[in-house]
Amino acid sequence: MGYKIVYGPEKKENESKKTSLLKLQALSAAFLLFFVLCVHSSWPAGSEKLQELFLPGDKNQTGAAFETLVENLQDGEDFTEAVTVFCQDLLEQTHENG
Repeated sequence: MGYKIVYGPEKKENESKKTSLLKLQALSAAFLLFFVLCVHSSWPAGSEKLQELFLPGDKNQTGAAFETLVENLQDGEDFTEAVTVFCQDLLEQTHENG
């Protein structure tokens, strides 16, 4: 007669991979935020370059699109949908200006 010893629930391989990926994404986002805050507080020229990189096109139009994104999120709109609208606004700006 055979027997099997079970010490605890086995983790599925996909769950551990998803958890690792989520941790990596969270650490990456935290590092990026820390980097941007450090540059903003201590290097004005670098801060301008980061604004050009993250806010393409006309700053006023991009700022308005970002404000719309924040308002949509505050109104409870789905994050994915709000970001999609934001990106579409930026693409429309590019086509109008380019």
